[in-house]
Amino acid sequence: MACLPIIALQYLISLQFKNFLVPVGTGIVLWILSVAVLSWKYGYFIPYTYCSFNYLKDQPKFGQQVSLLPWALGYFLVFTLSAYVLYLGQKEKG
Repeated sequence: MACLPIIALQYLISLQFKNFLVPVGTGIVLWILSVAVLSWKYGYFIPYTYCSFNYLKDQPKFGQQVSLLPWALGYFLVFTLSAYVLYLGQKEKG
């Protein structure tokens, strides 16, 4: 469940750019950003941190007070619906 927002965001980005390096580069940059904000108390705003928080949930320094499942599902739905709407609006769908 923690990876669903990442998959949806990468799909959304890949629909907008024909060059495959754009979503790959964006994903790497966002992953590095997520590692940098792990100790931030509002780190749950960045979907790339959910897998790390799930792995580190027993560590007192990284334990989150907020349940990440609703956030992950919410981001997934927003990114997926955005990708679908943008896909419907494209002239060339191939």
